[in-house]
Amino acid sequence: MDRTERIAGEMRRALSDILRNDLKDPRIPTVTSVTNIKLAKDLKYAKVYISIYAGEEEKKAALAALRGSGGFIRKALGQKMIIRTLPELT
Repeated sequence: MDRTERIAGEMRRALSDILRNDLKDPRIPTVTSVTNIKLAKDLKYAKVYISIYAGEEEKKAALAALRGSGGFIRKALGQKMIIRTLPELT
C-alpha cells in the first residue's frame, strides 16, 4: 500500500465521521456514506465518491448541500488529519 492509498483511507474515515457527526444539514440524509477517494499523486486534489440512499430529488438536494458545505467540510477535515497540504475536494 503506497502513501496516497493510506492517506485516502484515512481521509475516507475522517470524512465519514464528519458527515455522520459534525454536519447538521437536514437536506443530507443520515444514510450518506463515503465509498471511495481518488487522490492525485501530488496530493493536491481528491475526488470523493459518495453514496446517498434516497430518492432522486433528495439526492440532488443532498449533493447541493454537500457542495455548499465544502468549506466547512474541508476545515473539519483539516482539524482531524495531520497533513501538510490538505487536498481540494471535488
